[in-house]
Amino acid sequence: MLKIHWEIDEVSLKKREIEEQLVSIERELFSSPFFVDHKGKTINLIFCDSQKIQELNKNYRGKDSETDVLSFSELDFENLDEFLEEKKSLGEIFINYDWIKEGKDHGLIGIRELFVHGALHLIGFDHEKDNGEMKQAEKTFCSR
Repeated sequence: MLKIHWEIDEVSLKKREIEEQLVSIERELFSSPFFVDHKGKTINLIFCDSQKIQELNKNYRGKDSETDVLSFSELDFENLDEFLEEKKSLGEIFINYDWIKEGKDHGLIGIRELFVHGALHLIGFDHEKDNGEMKQAEKTFCSR
């Protein structure tokens, strides 16, 4: 189940359109082989501003800069059957909505790509360490 939180102001008509798009993407994700073991889990998606995401990036990654998307998984990747805190949640994805409104491109553009990127991180994909597997998985979802 997808829970969407808006920490920024947005016109309600645009919100509804974005939320409908995200629910559709979530259905695709959870029907894919990548997420088959995670059906019934919740993803918390938070739209925030550049200031908030920079603060999170600094506090959790040691990078004092804005970014497009951050993910915080509840899975313990050393003990794959374990959850860190919340067993019913895969984790949280923070999307920098300022960048979406401004059309900034950090390699990923659009809500679909950012959500998919964040969701793949929640289940253990890591583009900084893998051999292109995450990029390939992203192409699977984002080329539709």
